[in-house]
Amino acid sequence: MVLNKRIQKLSELILSLQSTTSLTAKKAFIKELDPELQDDFNYILEILAGEHKLGYTFSWPDDFPIYAQDHFESMTFREFIKPLFKPIEEGNLTTTNIFDAEAMCSMYADFISPVVNRTLRLGIGKSILPKDGIAPMLAHKYDGSFRGNVSDIYVTEKLDGNRCIAHFDGNDWVYVSRNGKQKFNLDFNMEGLDPSYVYDGEIVSENQAYCSDQLYNHIVYGTNAVKYNNEFNETSGKINRKDKQSGLVYKVFDIMTDDKYSERRRILDNMKVESNNVKILPVLARYDTISDFTTGVDKLVNVVTGLGAEGLMINVGNAPYVHKRNYNLLKYKKSKRMDMKIVDVIEGTGKYVDKCGSLYCEAISEDGTKIVCNVGSGLSDQERDLIWKYQDVMKGAIVEVEYFELSQNSTTNGTKIYSMRFPRLINFRSDKDDTSTD
Repeated sequence: MVLNKRIQKLSELILSLQSTTSLTAKKAFIKELDPELQDDFNYILEILAGEHKLGYTFSWPDDFPIYAQDHFESMTFREFIKPLFKPIEEGNLTTTNIFDAEAMCSMYADFISPVVNRTLRLGIGKSILPKDGIAPMLAHKYDGSFRGNVSDIYVTEKLDGNRCIAHFDGNDWVYVSRNGKQKFNLDFNMEGLDPSYVYDGEIVSENQAYCSDQLYNHIVYGTNAVKYNNEFNETSGKINRKDKQSGLVYKVFDIMTDDKYSERRRILDNMKVESNNVKILPVLARYDTISDFTTGVDKLVNVVTGLGAEGLMINVGNAPYVHKRNYNLLKYKKSKRMDMKIVDVIEGTGKYVDKCGSLYCEAISEDGTKIVCNVGSGLSDQERDLIWKYQDVMKGAIVEVEYFELSQNSTTNGTKIYSMRFPRLINFRSDKDDTSTD
């Protein structure tokens, strides 16, 4: 859908919402909204709720008008608005200066201004939206110990794909990102999966799914091993395209119920899934005691990471599914990785003059420790060109960085600051909004 058509339909919805005080009628209008426009509307509500820290100075990349015109056929409202503004790092936050933007895109001025300046009144908040975005259970890093009463332990492969929550809305299957902000336009064959459950899983490439299957066969049956290729970026690119994509597989590893994990696993393993693009992620090993687990898990993680997989997920058998980060789900990786936010783009030298030389990235741990790095390793020449060209857009994006170890280099106002030794960029994580030091 072209951008002007999107804005026209969103304008019609806004007029409908403003024309009635009935909450029931407002919900009916939203329910009738084209699913393709749901994320655009969610973004408008986020802006009106103040989630995007309005009080920005205008910062339009020099070539953005050309860029925008070339991409109007596929641009969403979120994609159109997001690059226009840059947060003020210092000084007094004032009303958004959007007049220059309006002049450059005058056809959208009447729509942009009340949204961005938060003068639009709809008589609703984000709570009115359908609860498609269900918070998934997130893992802590395995540190050699467990919390609480642990009866049995199930170990599965840690997949390196895009987290995806799937549920049946009465008409069709709905696939949303881990933060609930993005609906995926995917066409998986979910036959064999009970539509009464909400499913938690990972979307991976066909090749990665094949490697995962062979990894299981190698560990359980002793068959020949297959080395992984890093295909996260390819997977993300396919997911984020507007048309439905082939070449992707949905690996289901949990269901969102109050049952303990051992019961949830029994339910999953009993489902008769006969699909080429939907698979139940199998258990690699089960341990009755912590002692048995401690004895066997290091050997298992060495085999898995030696084949190029990311690591292991550790599931406590007697623990329920909870919609937050907790210690009943643990991740175990040999190589250290961290999700960090791009703060600045540093120009290179020599052959990288007028290109991105490195990315200055930061992350904050739960105890307030700041981790920083300058990472250039892992960037291709093409990526350096694009990042430098659209550096204002890149700032704030989340990247996955691999490193050898952390070392403390300073303390500022009581905050410990650590730097990374030998950082290397692994992936751009468009599926994530926040940093993670676990």
